Formats: sequence, structure tokens, C-alpha cells
Amino acid sequence: MNTCVISLLVLLSVFLTSNIFAQTHANSSIVLHDNWSIKSSANLADDGKVISQLGYASNDWYPTSVPSIVLAALVANKVYSDPYYGNNYMELPGVRRWDKPEGNPFESSWWLLPRYPESSPVFFVRCQLFDETGKLVVENTYWKSQKDDDLGERANDIYMTLKQEKWADMTALNTMSAVNVEIKVQLKNVGKESHVAIRLHNPSTHIAFFERVTISSSKEGNEILPIKYNDNYVTVFPGEIVEIHGIVRKSAEARWVKLEGYNTPAFSVPIK
Repeated sequence: MNTCVISLLVLLSVFLTSNIFAQTHANSSIVLHDNWSIKSSANLADDGKVISQLGYASNDWYPTSVPSIVLAALVANKVYSDPYYGNNYMELPGVRRWDKPEGNPFESSWWLLPRYPESSPVFFVRCQLFDETGKLVVENTYWKSQKDDDLGERANDIYMTLKQEKWADMTALNTMSAVNVEIKVQLKNVGKESHVAIRLHNPSTHIAFFERVTISSSKEGNEILPIKYNDNYVTVFPGEIVEIHGIVRKSAEARWVKLEGYNTPAFSVPIK
């Protein structure tokens, strides 16, 4: 059986008064199993557009974790007694045939809201799938703004034209701390191909974001084409190593690898 692990890494403000942001250390990641809350839509005047905004007050919501169901969350918060004990199940709203739907909390939909840090306008979501032995099968990283896109009214859209009212705010990414990524390269000739193994190591306490490698025949030359990578535009988390493998024609003479990232200065290293 495979196991999926989802963690949340946030960009926290350095100075709350100055709108400057940097990233937390690796041990400040948040596993998305916890830090959720629920509330019935019947008890809310706000709509989804308001509820999904950064800093929305959810202090009077019921805390919970996922996966779960509404009843389990309410039992955990002692709104109802354990339905598996005695006749408690018969006391739940809607169980008895003569119960009236009015006042039944399960007749309405419920909001499930993640409790993200209010000072984090942008955060990273890291999804990892492991097999039954604990070996990593696949990994994906996403970056998310707490200010969502606002597509506006449907009447504003005509065929393929979109009149968007507001874009998601990703500007915190522009002030990420710079990271100097360490790189090691090895080349192995296999038949008519050159296989280039590139190892990226992030020795810092910050995320190295959107790292791209290119293989060329000269230090300032263009990328060799055609070329095949097993991965690229990767995110290297603090203290971790990511390997990228590239395959080119041997006749192309792969001699240099260039690395550049969103918060990493561009530089090139020779292939040895």
C-alpha cells in the first residue's frame, strides 16, 4: 500500500510592518493532516469569497484534522457523545423517524477551512508518495497564494475572452532569501549517447526554488538540443539533494552545466 505525505512550507514575514518575506526553516513545515476547522454554512453569513481570504477569523469554528467527517469532528469536540457507546447513536439529530429537519445540523453543508499561518501570503505544498517499504515513488511541489484569483462575474466572459478582476498575489516569492546551491556533475558515455548526472545540494535553511539545469558544449553556449531530462525546474528543500539526469548525443560534446533558479544566482560548472 502506498502512503501519501503532504506538507506545507510557508513564507513568513521578517518584519510584520514592512511587507518583507523570507522562508522558515525546514523544521517549520506543517503536515496538512492537522490544523483544519469546520463550521456549518447555516451559521455563517459570509460566502466562500470572504471565507477564503487571508486572515479570515475562524476562532469560533470547530478544530479538526483530515481525513474526517462532520460527525466525527463534532464528537471530538464533545458536541455529541460517542455514538458507539450505549444508546448515544439514537440521540443524534435525524436518526429517529420523527425528528424534524429544522435544527438538524446535518441538513446543511459544512465549510472545511485550513488554518494556514496568517502571516504567510504564499506557501509551498509538497506532496510525496511512498511505497510500502518507505521508498519515495513520486514527488510534486506547488506554490499557492492565500489571495486567490477572482474571475469576476460570468457575464464578463465572452467565448474565449476572460476579464479577470483580480490575480493571485505571488509577490512574496520575489523576496525569497538567496540560496547558493552546490552542484556536482558526472558524465558517462553509453554507446552513442552521453549520460550526464547532476546532483544539486541545498546546504542552506531556505528553499531553493524553480532550479533549472542546462547542458552545453561551452561555458556561455546555448543548451544542447535535442536533449532528454528526467526532471527539471525542481525545488530543492533545505539540507536535501536532488538528482537530474540528462542524455545527449555523444557527438554534441557535453562539457558544461549551467544552473539557475528563482532565488539562486546563475553559474556554470565544467563536466569532469
